Amino acid sequence: MYLTNLNEEEFKNEMQSLDLSWNQISDDEIEALSESFKVNQSLIKLNLYKSKIGVKGIEFFCKSLKVNQGLTQLNLSGNEIRAEGTQALGESLKVNQTLTAVSTQV
Repeated sequence: MYLTNLNEEEFKNEMQSLDLSWNQISDDEIEALSESFKVNQSLIKLNLYKSKIGVKGIEFFCKSLKVNQGLTQLNLSGNEIRAEGTQALGESLKVNQTLTAVSTQV
């Protein structure tokens, strides 16, 4: 699925799994996705493998992880999140109580 085809209402209320792997997600797009993710409680699995997410994008996303209580599996492998992004992810995981599987391999 491409980010431009994502139905906002479906994402907020029904979707349980979302695979956005191999997309080139811009910082603006990940920021918008992160805002929606704050209110989404149905999504339990998110795959962002090789989506060209950088430090700024992961920092946006980690803010939403602090309030989201639905996601249990997250794949961030193959992105350019660097040490700063990994630190932001670690901080959000201190708060998030539902995420049980996170992949960040390069």
